Amino acid sequence: MIVFCGYANTDLTVRVPVLPGPGDRVQATGVQYGEGGMAANASVAAARVGADARFAGVVGTDRLSTAFLKALEAEGIGTAWTSRTAALTTAVILLTPDGERSVISQDDAVDTDHIAEVVRVAREAGASWLYLDGYRFPEAATVLAGPPGPHVVVDLDGCDGPEAMRAALSAADHAIGGRAQVTEFLGDDDALVRAAVEHRVYLVVTDGSRGWTLLTPEGERHDGEAIKVTTVDATGAGDCFAGTYCAELDRGTSPLQAALFAAVAAGLSCTRPGARDGLPRRETVSAYLNTHPESRSGTKSGPISAHTPGPAPSQGEET
Repeated sequence: MIVFCGYANTDLTVRVPVLPGPGDRVQATGVQYGEGGMAANASVAAARVGADARFAGVVGTDRLSTAFLKALEAEGIGTAWTSRTAALTTAVILLTPDGERSVISQDDAVDTDHIAEVVRVAREAGASWLYLDGYRFPEAATVLAGPPGPHVVVDLDGCDGPEAMRAALSAADHAIGGRAQVTEFLGDDDALVRAAVEHRVYLVVTDGSRGWTLLTPEGERHDGEAIKVTTVDATGAGDCFAGTYCAELDRGTSPLQAALFAAVAAGLSCTRPGARDGLPRRETVSAYLNTHPESRSGTKSGPISAHTPGPAPSQGEET
């Protein structure tokens, strides 16, 4: 069982010819509403590849919140641990024809008290994994330092600085982050290797169409390519990677094989519009792997202190 604790959003996607700069005015070519949110999207990605997924965010008692939870339940996701004491937040996504995007998000009511309660019920229910996003750190690290509970996977997106990111790494068994952000906060490839070893964490660094890297607690490095797709919309691709990675770990798959599977799922998710429409089912990912055997393995280096990654082709980006 995997418990996904974090964002639930209504996504307002606005299609624009170009992303506007300061003071610019652009004409929207389309406006679309849909369900989103990092943790909610990741839970759907996990459920679609066969995981026992539970969503434990915070929404409201209004009609939109009820519809949001019913959509998750229709995917087979349990929502009993979701609090209905606040409101369903909104994210505004500006999307260009080539898939480039900017996101304006609204803060939610997932605080340390809520996380502590989720950890408690997850522990009592025997959950194997707990997903959190980086917005919860450094505060959540204190909550997770209590009695042993589920293994922790953190999506580092949302960490607002080096302190928050290092706190997340210290609390996590596995962490996933976009290359631009993790190198900004932690440093170059040498520093990323050291961080994985120091915090005893499996660190997956995604880099859009340039592929991904898995750094292990033993200092090994595995590089993987992104699959070649025509990107329609990369919204939710990072959530897809995180949710599918969690699902594969829950199946008992190794971190390397989990990352390989998640990379294919994330790439396929970019071929349809919206955060959830393109989230693939297990049979779709398996069919791709069967016809593209080169996607079943990555390159290994290690134990290492530095490595310069080679070019890699498109799994999408972080949300």
